[in-house]
Amino acid sequence: MVNSKIEFKDFPNKQIKISKAEIKKWIYDVVASFKYKQIEVYYNFISDNELLSINRHFLKHDYYTDIITFDYSEHKKIAGEIFISTERVIDNAEKNGVTPQEEFLRVIIHGILHLCGLKDKTQQQKQQMRKQENIALKKLNQQNMKTKKKNDLKMKPESLMMSYGYKPELSVGAIKCPIYQTSTFVFNTAEEGKGFFEVAYGKREKRAKEEIGLIYSRLNNPDIEILENRLSLWDNAEDAAVFESGMAAISTVFFEFLKPGDTFLYSAPLYGGTEHFINHVLTNFGIKGYQFNHTNSEKEIVEQVKKLGIKNTLKMIYVETPSNPSNTLIDIKMCRNIANHFSTKTSKVIVAVDNTYLGPLFQHPLNHGADLVLYSATKYIGGHSDLIAGACLGSKELITRVRTLRSFLGNMAGPWTAWLMLRSLETLKVRMEQQAHNAIQIANYLNKHPKVKEVLYLGLLSKNSQQYKIYKQQSSSPGAMLSFYVKGGEKQAFKFLNALKLIKLAVSLGSTESLAEHPATMTHASVPAEEKKQYGILDNMVRLSIGIENVNDLIADIEQALSKV
Repeated sequence: MVNSKIEFKDFPNKQIKISKAEIKKWIYDVVASFKYKQIEVYYNFISDNELLSINRHFLKHDYYTDIITFDYSEHKKIAGEIFISTERVIDNAEKNGVTPQEEFLRVIIHGILHLCGLKDKTQQQKQQMRKQENIALKKLNQQNMKTKKKNDLKMKPESLMMSYGYKPELSVGAIKCPIYQTSTFVFNTAEEGKGFFEVAYGKREKRAKEEIGLIYSRLNNPDIEILENRLSLWDNAEDAAVFESGMAAISTVFFEFLKPGDTFLYSAPLYGGTEHFINHVLTNFGIKGYQFNHTNSEKEIVEQVKKLGIKNTLKMIYVETPSNPSNTLIDIKMCRNIANHFSTKTSKVIVAVDNTYLGPLFQHPLNHGADLVLYSATKYIGGHSDLIAGACLGSKELITRVRTLRSFLGNMAGPWTAWLMLRSLETLKVRMEQQAHNAIQIANYLNKHPKVKEVLYLGLLSKNSQQYKIYKQQSSSPGAMLSFYVKGGEKQAFKFLNALKLIKLAVSLGSTESLAEHPATMTHASVPAEEKKQYGILDNMVRLSIGIENVNDLIADIEQALSKV
């Protein structure tokens, strides 16, 4: 349908497993069957109380319902806003003995049928509405079955890391992608070169079946393109851009989406490099960040923004979760709600999440409302302490902006770095799972040790806590990063660190070898003293990145080091 639009706000990804693209196609087909040529519909999935408030305020009705539709249709165009109570639909699914997905889909199409002119006031109208709902659902099931057949061979990301996006026949049959160590690429004709540049610089859209040509390795390179395609699979992202470091990715995102006079919110604590960039670099450009942390509620943060008078200049919410090094969690869905609250039709507030600690295997921020996901790819993605890299993933629209600025800043990863990461992605899942397996056992050991005051690890969160609720909502594993407090101070922490033998004393994380460091004087040395104290980055804190060694050997090394304290 030309000039048509369907948007979903707070789409219930957990309950609906069919893609939004398939649902949109289904809605377009239903609308077309009623002879309409255009559609502009906005779906809003909200709480029961929010829907009740709308019902009272606009419709003057004082009762709960599962859906309210506002009809703005005219002539051959369907238009409207549809508000759906997520809680009530889930409850109704249980009462009706159907899956939440089936109930959600029924309510979704009910709103469209209402906009198409069907009513449900009388018993006869309700029967007709139900009949049309069933016809539409049957059509979706048939459409979905066809898609399923096509996707029967759709594999998990770990199965595609050896081959996705690479054609051996283009590289003399080599089973592994070669290193394309070249600065420039030869055009077959001047016309071809012209076409490549037209697309690269946005002078025109890529034509159907037109291949995007290789021009210059600052713009594109086969190793980088294949890496970006494979990285996107883990987070189910539309696109990705890789960088020469994690800070290159982070700084590029800040500079692309913020301008002088803009403000943003950021969670604390953050990785020390990010904190320094926010408070000592961005401020030079007239860009100001304001802190919040895991103890702040959605309501408190909204009030903070209003009190600070920045609701009209707020352009981004930047989150690191879990936080480095204290392992505190920020609710990504909450941040999405806050961003939506302050977004306007002409200015959307972006949610960007540093997913380095748990991603890309154990947490997928895009599924919880984030617009962009950031990585220090040096860590788990690289995983061997032999490269420096970063990555940013998200929608094609946003990544195009990020990649364009990357081209002109010149901070993209090189082909050698990209090739090393392609190698690393092949073992990502087995590495991260083994690291998490080891970390759980080490955390339990430390938690019982008489010389350890406290262990900060997601696997040890109290099941009654809000942090545990967030963890279960957005993460699938506690990961392999933990911090703990030695009884004593800096002297005792240093004694422990100096006595380690198998575990190496070094910064960084996520590699095959286990590493230990002292956050207060190393990775977070630049963080102001009062903030260190506020967020528990104390002199007796030690951070461990657990590797893939034999877990009994790791525990033995920790045990002998603690005996020296």
